[in-house]
Amino acid sequence: MTRRNRRRALALAAAVGLLPALAMGQEAPSPSGEAPAVTPLPDATPFPDATPFPDDPDAPTLPPGGDVVELQGLDKIGAKVTVIDVPIGQSVDYGNLIITARYCRSAPPTEPPETKAFLEIDEAPPGEAKKRIFSGWMFASSPALSSIEHPVYDISVLSCKTSSGEAASGSK
Repeated sequence: MTRRNRRRALALAAAVGLLPALAMGQEAPSPSGEAPAVTPLPDATPFPDATPFPDDPDAPTLPPGGDVVELQGLDKIGAKVTVIDVPIGQSVDYGNLIITARYCRSAPPTEPPETKAFLEIDEAPPGEAKKRIFSGWMFASSPALSSIEHPVYDISVLSCKTSSGEAASGSK
């Protein structure tokens, strides 16, 4: 295939949504309209026993992670930084926030460094009902990617640890 024809094929593939198939080394469809042979991915879960939500049978399966999420809390009014250890499946109070950790995992040493945690953060002002202000993934390398928006507190992920205090990586 000449360089000019390759550029045309890539432009056409991008226009019809086949660019991911070409990037994976699959053939582009021929001009006659025949579809390329696509090898289906195996339908197997690599980590069948790990789930951050054991009560939910439809929850996604995740690789094993750490037992404790190490967070950093910043009180913006008092300019005080606090390290908060939250055991998986339990809640910890920080000011008027209630932080519940559901899952935490640090990448193994062979992969680029990244720590991710699934957190649920509720606000419980005195005399009022508690209100969920955050539920989602936080990443240590990109704290601004998904952060809580709170006038008094900032929360960010530092690392995952096992209950014995050592850093958790990739697998237990």
